[in-house]
Amino acid sequence: MSLLVRTALVGCGSLGRLVHLPILSSLPGTRLVAVADPDAGALAMVEQLAPNVARFADHRELLTRDDVDAVIVALPTALHASVGIDVLAAGKHLYLEKPIAATVPDARRLVDCWRASGRVGVMGFNYRFHPLYIRLRSMVRDGAIGSIGAMRSVFAAPTDALPAWKTRRETGGGALLDLGIHHIDLARFLLGREIRSVGAQIHDVRSENDRVTLDLELDGDVVMQSFFAFGAVEEDRIEVYGDAGKLTIDRHHSLTVERRPTRVGSSRGQRLGLGYRGPRVRDLLDSPVLSLRLRAPTAEPSYRASLAHFIGAVSRANDVTPDLVDGLRALEVVGAAMDAAAEGKRVSCASFS
Repeated sequence: MSLLVRTALVGCGSLGRLVHLPILSSLPGTRLVAVADPDAGALAMVEQLAPNVARFADHRELLTRDDVDAVIVALPTALHASVGIDVLAAGKHLYLEKPIAATVPDARRLVDCWRASGRVGVMGFNYRFHPLYIRLRSMVRDGAIGSIGAMRSVFAAPTDALPAWKTRRETGGGALLDLGIHHIDLARFLLGREIRSVGAQIHDVRSENDRVTLDLELDGDVVMQSFFAFGAVEEDRIEVYGDAGKLTIDRHHSLTVERRPTRVGSSRGQRLGLGYRGPRVRDLLDSPVLSLRLRAPTAEPSYRASLAHFIGAVSRANDVTPDLVDGLRALEVVGAAMDAAAEGKRVSCASFS
């Protein structure tokens, strides 16, 4: 392999064009050499953004090139498994946007292919690389709030103009697959526990599966409640409860991890909320995102960190996480949630080995 990891991007929609393409064009250790998308309009826009990159309408033609070491796939969900298998069968390393597939059987076929390939296979759970989630995980593991008993989360987006494929579950759409799967993965990442069972309610309001509530049970009798929605107020919030306090972050607004003690206090002022003034100044000065927010308030740093992690793994031929098995585990929980909602009862989550 060359000193630089030669990369290709398959999928030039809004995520590929506006997020992956700029990062890959400037990321140290890699050189973007080719892109593919069946949409001629998307390819034309890429020509304006990256005129020196080879362009293909068919990803299979791109995969015949000897100067491609690794491929980032950012296509609609229903295409993830089949294109991912094509990438691995061509001997290329794979970075696959979440979710791993639209169905669990497709995901399992992809994982089998990956295991046989000997190539790096990274799942695009980019929020694992967000500085706030990294700090939250460290605090949980260091016992900052004692023994963990529960977690609560909300991920909602005010999306009024979804692409057609995101409005139908059959093509990989819906709030559970697009938003909720991130929090399902983050529960495993932050708490270091597997999800054992799930209860769910799934509603179709403006589009299929655009309102979802989950009731999860994790190893060690930890419980988690979540709400995921399209067409709602923008929020991405996680709260972790322990017997010595509570940790909270809102990815859009928090400057640091907020820690609350177990007891509010007994005075009138404390009961009115006057005794809590929010994060201390020294906590804010130690914020992992303060400088970034001052420069670019809406920037999402985890995409670049996640892709850099992948490029580094390809360069060193390392086994890294989140890998495709992490993607499968999250999708198994989604599948169990779909069954739970349809049957009106709790469903055990499959355990993949």
